[in-house]
Amino acid sequence: MATSPLSDERVYANTADAVYVSEDRGRSWSHRAGDLKARYGRAIAVHPDDPDCLLASVSTGPHGRATGWLYRTDDAGRTWTHVADGFPPSTKGNIDTFQLAFSPQGLAWAAVDKTLFVGRDRARRWAPYYEAPHPIIMISCRGKEGA
Repeated sequence: MATSPLSDERVYANTADAVYVSEDRGRSWSHRAGDLKARYGRAIAVHPDDPDCLLASVSTGPHGRATGWLYRTDDAGRTWTHVADGFPPSTKGNIDTFQLAFSPQGLAWAAVDKTLFVGRDRARRWAPYYEAPHPIIMISCRGKEGA
């Protein structure tokens, strides 16, 4: 689940049947899976300055032998674009719930195994940022104090 401080009514959910969006705080939902390669959803993140800009991870299933993909949208999930500019075209396993985030400054972050990727230009362009000694299981983003 994800929300945006810029859109009080909107709620996003990435589920076992892909992405759903509610425009009325969860009273009704729209299924937004159209362009996704797979439907088993895991992580979802919302750009801090644009509630229509999202990232979502999907895969072929919940278990370790799954193949995963990262997608982005600029229209709240009505259309999706596969993220591949500087990011792996697919992943072994899932990009899990706590492995995808936007920072308050609008940088996108994703962990794939031992690699932390950073996404710039509203998560259109990606590059490896850090290689950890062990698989990264969780990331968290926060802003600078006083900013």
